[in-house]
Amino acid sequence: WLPVAPSTALMPALPGQGRIVFASSRGDGDAFDIFSADLAGEQVVNLTNDAFPDRSPSWSPDAEYIVFSSRRQNNWDLYVMRADGSEVRRLTDDPAYDGEPSWSPDGRSIAFTSARGGDLDIYLLDIVSGNVRRLTDDPAVDSQPAWSPDSRRIAFTSWRDRNQEIYLV
Repeated sequence: WLPVAPSTALMPALPGQGRIVFASSRGDGDAFDIFSADLAGEQVVNLTNDAFPDRSPSWSPDAEYIVFSSRRQNNWDLYVMRADGSEVRRLTDDPAYDGEPSWSPDGRSIAFTSARGGDLDIYLLDIVSGNVRRLTDDPAVDSQPAWSPDSRRIAFTSWRDRNQEIYLV
């Protein structure tokens, strides 16, 4: 459902310890994996290297972990792994789509897009408790959450006015 060509990199995340993370098919059609590379685009490492479609990586503030979305067990959920690709573990388990995770700068929360309420809205996952809270509730598509540097606000895109615009919550 993503209109991209093979070998296209999706949503590269900002550097963590001099590296970027990104999702790419690297020529394997729909088999997107999470990769890391140095800032020159060299020393590329496949971190997930599996049969599952993996997308939307986001660094933890300390660059020790990467959160991403993956369709494992036939459902899109959020997963986290160490920066070297080890210790993959599931963060959400809901039959609806969960994706586009964005780690807060203070490291306490992950904002993400989910259809668990019927429409695509923005949700918040508390890292310590695992509790999920809905932040937006609109029939329009709310997606692509991005944190303010102080972790107090989340910008997201929405089609509420029949134009894709940026909103804050």
